[in-house]
Amino acid sequence: MATLRLLSAALLLALLASCDTLPMRAHATPEADASSGVTGQAAKVPNDNLNAVAWMQTSVEFRLIAGQTWR
Repeated sequence: MATLRLLSAALLLALLASCDTLPMRAHATPEADASSGVTGQAAKVPNDNLNAVAWMQTSVEFRLIAGQTWR
């Protein structure tokens, strides 16, 4: 039993040590993608949250799902 605890502690320590060693990813921005040739408003990334809010406010399907969940 003590061997299992020692093994699990060593595995946990190895996993936690490897978390910090991964390089950080650079975030893509519309300004950085100059090769696309799109400028102005079309270059902005659409906000998916706006689509979700519009769907929640207008969708009959959302009302039925919410009504079923929160009865």
